[in-house]
Amino acid sequence: MTDSIIADDAREAVGAFLRIAALVETMSGELWRSHQLTLTQARLLRVIQERPVAAGRLAGKLGLSAASLTRVLERLEERGLLERQVDRSDRRRVTVSITAGGRDTVGGLKFWMASPITAAIQKMGDEDRRQFTEILDRFLADVQAYQGGTH
Repeated sequence: MTDSIIADDAREAVGAFLRIAALVETMSGELWRSHQLTLTQARLLRVIQERPVAAGRLAGKLGLSAASLTRVLERLEERGLLERQVDRSDRRRVTVSITAGGRDTVGGLKFWMASPITAAIQKMGDEDRRQFTEILDRFLADVQAYQGGTH
């Protein structure tokens, strides 16, 4: 697709998305400085904080390939933030659970909930917030479909 065939409103939407991406990138840097975590690592810890999760299910929830998930798990396990357990009845199945150190780290991740992003989302009306969420979820699904070649 060339620049000349992209509609002006699509070009404006891409520009708006890139401005948001730059904001998130800045905030991700702050997350790294404060906790030495990437966004993916922080998301993973939040997912497993309530209960252990099968690695395959975790990869799906985070939108990661098995190889990418393995690298993330290795880094967090090396830091003592999670543990992996192999299922005794099915050695192909691995369950991931958070450690006490991981819980402490997640407990310190008030970063996003106290961020300007959260404040701006809370300022939205209920209907705007619902539509915003629906649009972002649809956008994410479409991008993932294009990445996977299913479009």
